[in-house]
Formats: sequence, C-alpha cells, structure tokens
Amino acid sequence: MKYQIVLFDADGTLYDFDKSAVFALKSCFEKYSLIWTDNTFEIYEQINKKIWGDFEKGLISTNEIKTERFKQFFDVIDVKNVDSIQFSYDYLDFLSKNNFLLENAEEIVKWSSERFELAIVTNGLASVQNPRFMNSELRKYFRHIIISEEIGFAKPKREFFDFTFEKFGNPKKENVIIIGDNLSSDIKGGLDYGIDACWFNPTKAENNGIIPTYEISNLNELKKILMYWLYYDIKYWIIMELLEILKVALTSLKANKLRSMLTILGIVVGIFSIIAISTILTMLQASIEEGVSSLGSNTFQVQKWPAVRMGGPGEMSKYRNRKDITLNDFDNLDTKLVEAKSIAATSSRGGRIIKYGNEATNPNVQLFGVTPNAFITRDWNVETGRAISTQDYNSARKVVVLGTDVLTTLFKNKNIDPIGEEISVNGNRLKIIGILEEQGAIFGQSQGNMAIIPLTTFYSFYGNRRSLSISVMAKDKTEYNNLMEITEGYLRAIRKVFPGDENDFEIISNESVMQQINDITSGVRIGAFVIAGIALLAAGVGIMNIMLVSVTERTKEIGLRKAIGAKKVNILMQFLTEAVTLSLIGGFVGIFLGILVGNLVGAQLNAVASIPYDWVAIGVLLCVIIGVGFGTYPAYKASNLDPIEALRYE
Repeated sequence: MKYQIVLFDADGTLYDFDKSAVFALKSCFEKYSLIWTDNTFEIYEQINKKIWGDFEKGLISTNEIKTERFKQFFDVIDVKNVDSIQFSYDYLDFLSKNNFLLENAEEIVKWSSERFELAIVTNGLASVQNPRFMNSELRKYFRHIIISEEIGFAKPKREFFDFTFEKFGNPKKENVIIIGDNLSSDIKGGLDYGIDACWFNPTKAENNGIIPTYEISNLNELKKILMYWLYYDIKYWIIMELLEILKVALTSLKANKLRSMLTILGIVVGIFSIIAISTILTMLQASIEEGVSSLGSNTFQVQKWPAVRMGGPGEMSKYRNRKDITLNDFDNLDTKLVEAKSIAATSSRGGRIIKYGNEATNPNVQLFGVTPNAFITRDWNVETGRAISTQDYNSARKVVVLGTDVLTTLFKNKNIDPIGEEISVNGNRLKIIGILEEQGAIFGQSQGNMAIIPLTTFYSFYGNRRSLSISVMAKDKTEYNNLMEITEGYLRAIRKVFPGDENDFEIISNESVMQQINDITSGVRIGAFVIAGIALLAAGVGIMNIMLVSVTERTKEIGLRKAIGAKKVNILMQFLTEAVTLSLIGGFVGIFLGILVGNLVGAQLNAVASIPYDWVAIGVLLCVIIGVGFGTYPAYKASNLDPIEALRYE
C-alpha cells in the first residue's frame, strides 16, 4: 500500500482557527470592556502570524508567544490599562473552549480512519490544543495527537517528524503523507523529511516556491488521492497473487511435460481449426468486398447470370437458356426508368491483346464496350483526357480509354503523351482519348488491366450476340430499394415475363453479392466449428483426466499445504489455474498457427492479409471456459481433501 499513515495538521486544515480566534478575542474584549472595531482582528492576525513564524524558525519560545503577541498588539491599538500577560491567559482559555470544524472535516477524517492510521500533528500550545481535541468529535479517529509545545520541537524541524515516526514504530517514509494548510511548516517540513505532502489551499493562494506533492482546495479532493493508491495497491496485490498461482501451476505442469503436451494438443487442434478457417474466410471476404465495391455508390446491376453461380448442370442450364439482355431491352428501360439518376449498358470480352508500335500486352486485357453513362455508374474516373461521349457512341467512333496497367505496358520508358496516339486491339485500330485513374485490386490482381470503347464500336468488332449488363444508379440511398423494385417491374414487362413466373434476369447489388458469399462461407464455418467442437470436447475430457490424476499424485502435497494454513479456496484456485493454463497454452499456440497458416493459404489466393480479431477473442474465451468447465470437478475434489488423511496417503 502506498499510504498507511495520514498526518493531519489541525488549525486551518481540520479546525476553523480564524473563527475560533475571533470568538476568543471578542470574548476577551467584552471581558475587559475594550472597543472592537472592524479591523481589530486583522491587526491581531498580522502580529500573531509574525510571532508564530518566528517560533517555527526557532527564534522565540512558546512562553514568549504567550506574552509577546498581546504586548505588541496593545502597543499598536493603544491599550495601556490591561495586563497583556493576564489577557493572554484569558484568550487561551476562551480559545480552548471551542472547536469549530471546517467543511467536510469530520467526513474526511472518518473516511480516512476506516482505511489508514491517523495522527494530528500541530504547532500549538498544549493548554489550548489538548482541551479542544479532548472535547472534539474527531478525537476518536486519531491514534496520536502530537503538539509541538509538549515535545519541544515544531514543524518544520526534523526532530518533530522524528518524534512522530517513533510513535508509529518508524514506518517507511513512502507510506506516510502529511496534509496541512501552511507551506512553510506543514508542507516544507514533510518534504524536507522525505514524505509526501498535500497542501490544503482553500483560498487558492499563490505558492511561495515550495512545491507540494499534491494540492487541494476542498478536503473531499483528498479522497481521490488516497483512493488512487488504495486501488493501485489492491490491483497490485491481485496481480501478484495471480502471478504466484500461475507460477505454482506452471511448475506443476513442467513436472509432467509429456502428459501436459498431449492434453494441450487437443486444444491446439480445436482452436487452430477455428482460427485458420476464420482467417482464410476473413481474407476472402475482404477481397471480395473490395471487388464488388467497383459498382458506384447507390448502384445495382442487371444481368443474365447471377453474381455467384452455384448448383448442378440443371441449375446452370436454367441460366444458360435465359434470353440475352439486348440493346433494345436497355433502350426501352432507359426510356421508361426516369426515376434513376443514371443508367448504362456494358458488354465485355477478356483475353484481348493491345499493341502500340513494338509493344504489346499479354492476352489478358479486359475490353469493355459501354454506353457513355457507364463511367458514372461504374465509378470510372478519367485522370487524363476525356471519357466516351454520346457522339462517340452514336457515331461508333474508334476511340478508347485505357486502364493504368495497359498504359504502363505500352508506354513504359517512352516520353510520349498517349492522348491522340493509335493502338490496335486484335487488329482493330483505336485512338486513345483518355486514361483512367488507378482502379485498385481484387485478390491482389490490379483492376487497371482494361480498355473501354463505345458499345456501338464493340458491336462492330464482335457483333451483338452477347448479353449486356445494365447498371442503374439511384438518386440517393433512400430511393435505392424502391428503384430496384421499379426496375424489376419494367424489365419484366419489357422482356414479357408472365405474372407468377420467376425473373429471367438477375438484379445484383453489393449487399446481395455479399449475402451470397456469406451464405456460402457460413456452411464452411459450421463444418469447421463442428470439427473444432469435437476436438475441444476431447481436449476438455483430457484436461479433466490429467487433473484428476494430478490430484491423486499430489494428495500428500495438498495435505501438507492445508496443514500449514492453506484454505480451500487456495487449493481450488491453484488447480483451476492449472486447468485454465493448460487450456490457454493450447489456445495461444492454436491461434498463432491458425493465423499463420490462414494467411499463408490466403496469400496463395492473392487475398489481403488479415487477423480475425473477433474469433481470436472467442478462441481465448473458449479456452477459459474449457479450463474452468473441465477443471472445476478436480479442483473441487482437491480442495475438499481431509488434511490428516491426505498426509497419511502413500
């Protein structure tokens, strides 16, 4: 514990000395029939502070305090017919009969007494302070009351603190704190002695150069300081206890290495299965999300084939036999669908070779034929030059917009502006009018290996026997779902789909693609979890068995520990910790191997590296549950052994 002893100054810290002094001085003035003015106490206070300051510096004695201050006071206010020494005795008598407390004083002292040892340490006169403390409601909370006049030394002298520490059996200085309102006596004395000091500064006065450990303006603020160290101490104790239990558990497991390793293996297999599969699926999903996000914001797509093709030959035949989506379908839909912000059609062919002079791409370029609005709906941004225009489309101009990968391949090491240059696509000449911005990647493959030409030009090269893909952009997110329903209705009418028949086209959104992917991966996850569950169940039974054997083998040890004072809870916690430790070691090894293998497999698919943090947390939690669940019975059995019988066990 950081603090065990709290030293409180009295006047100005717990007691309202100014109020007491005013009361005593006024009482004396009434007794001697002296005139009280508005500045009477102020004059006295200035003289009194100077006298006490001289006392703290060792310049005068306590007896001189009693006589000198009122002698000087009477000289200033011109009182000649009153004995200053007798007046001083009367003043001290009145002062000893009152004990006005400052706000929150009793509350903080009571609270502190329940947690620490307390003492009052005051520079004062015994004839005043002792009666005040004896009649105060605070007396019961303090172990010691130390008054400077009684011991012959005052704060900030070292001897004052030597005496105080002796009263407490000379504790460590780091375990003691002093709280006071006077920088030159309380705070300086504490700091010079090597203990922490808290300056109570309710008036928020300026510091005279003495820097306290803490500063407060309200006594209740002291709780925060002391509670912090209480919390720190409790946390430290808990950590040390857990570390000690863990140390004993690891020592026991080391003594049975082979048995421990075999038990851990089951946990490793189970957790590895969960984490490896989750890592691979997380990587795949992240890459797929990157790919499907190539559609523009608030955009969906209409096409003949589903985004994810599943099923046997019969299912594939159903899609194959659908009518192609034609340019006529698109033109009709474009005319009707006034609710859309933008609508475009695209067709494509892969495996194209593009040439420029002596340079040529590999036969893997994707060539798109598009209507002009495709640049909006597909979120294609032109970095240099321009996009395909309506005039290009209507006139079937032989123009092209290149992706960045194609540009790099054809124009590398050439200090040439590509805009206006001619290329050939499988023998067809095209003029470059624009270059796209970087398109990102999916599964590690760049999306910039592409070229875009007007759809009419595409048809002139390859004919119109391929089904189109139509992309539709909503005006905003709120109209998105409604626009999909309207589009479906228009297309059913355009393609003459009878009422009750299913659609002969697919409407695909980013969300629908991800839902299909999730449907596929959920089955894989379930399979992995079933395998993992079986492995973890077997591992749990193994943990229970090894712990039961361990209890039997260590019966005498348990009896000895109980004989020297170990409680049931100590034995229970030790064996539970061993079970959980076994489980967690296996879990951490399984998590490490799962992430490693998962990322290696994902890397072969060009997926982005990933760690499934949620499943890592679930894996750790499962290990704890298995350790506690299967370790509770052996731990309970060990904790309930009779120490006498256990010591007799051979």
